[in-house]
Amino acid sequence: MKLRMFSEKATPLEAMIFLGLLVLGCGSSQQTEKAKTLPLNASVRIDNTGIAITNNDPFAYPNPEVLIQQGALSFYKAHYPDIAPGQTVTVSFFDFVNTDNERFNYYTTKPGKIILSCTVNGQERVEGWETVR
Repeated sequence: MKLRMFSEKATPLEAMIFLGLLVLGCGSSQQTEKAKTLPLNASVRIDNTGIAITNNDPFAYPNPEVLIQQGALSFYKAHYPDIAPGQTVTVSFFDFVNTDNERFNYYTTKPGKIILSCTVNGQERVEGWETVR
């Protein structure tokens, strides 16, 4: 197989093949980005005080973010200090606020989806649960 430097003139067919491969390469890099998100081995329990999270992984969850999703565009967010392996913590509903700084009220609104995320060794990790009523 003969190799050619990019500075040499390419035929129109070669140019089209190169552009096609470039476009395909860009699409696959987006898929690779999505594949970099790894799951967390955590469990959650909800009661009237908050969301209890148990870390079932052999590593800590550094500064995890917990989201309560209500509908497609409504989120309440809370952060918690590190959760050690095997540790169970409760994030109070009082700690969850939306973008308007309104606090989540468990007595008037029930959680829809719960999403837990954190970054471990530069790797984003996420787990989610849908509440059943």
